[in-house]
Amino acid sequence: MTGGAFSFPHRGQALIEAAFALPLLILFILGILQLTLIEHARIMTQYAAFQAARAAIVFNADPRKMRDAAVWSLLPTRGRTDSWRSLSETFQEAQSEDLKSEVKDPASRLQLGFKTALPLNKDFDSIGMEVGESEISVDLRNWYEMRIPFANMVIFYSWLAAQGSREAGSNPFSAKASQSNRYFLPLTGNFTLKMQSKLRDSADQ
Repeated sequence: MTGGAFSFPHRGQALIEAAFALPLLILFILGILQLTLIEHARIMTQYAAFQAARAAIVFNADPRKMRDAAVWSLLPTRGRTDSWRSLSETFQEAQSEDLKSEVKDPASRLQLGFKTALPLNKDFDSIGMEVGESEISVDLRNWYEMRIPFANMVIFYSWLAAQGSREAGSNPFSAKASQSNRYFLPLTGNFTLKMQSKLRDSADQ
């Protein structure tokens, strides 16, 4: 009887401790899930930069072909791709967000730039093999949308606070976050490949 009388306060204390600890545990788990997805998206962004550089070699540095290649590579980070139907729907959504604007439009979720030291219409063999003279370098910035509830908001505003007011003012996705509860994080990728032939201008194609 005495033991039962003393056990009730202990049970109440355990419930109170659980009420404080459980939300923190849930937040911790959500944060781990979101950070894992961000790392996956970072790897895919680097892979997209590689695919864009490869498309640049194959299609004479055509920006549209390069961005198409990058978009296809990033589809697993944008939505479902486990069936042909879901793959098509995800690609259509990506097109509406990425392909409707110019390549370097700051409002586009995918911003792509490239540079090459290979002179236009100059024979590849006459360039020589010095580093940088026959390479094309692709820089890619992917605004990745975080989807894990609450964790996405915490990570986004933590990143925004770390960047300062200047970055916040130039970030086209800050307004989207406040208006539609969509939270984006910029991920960057870079890849350099050696050109296999000379670049051609549009008149030669």
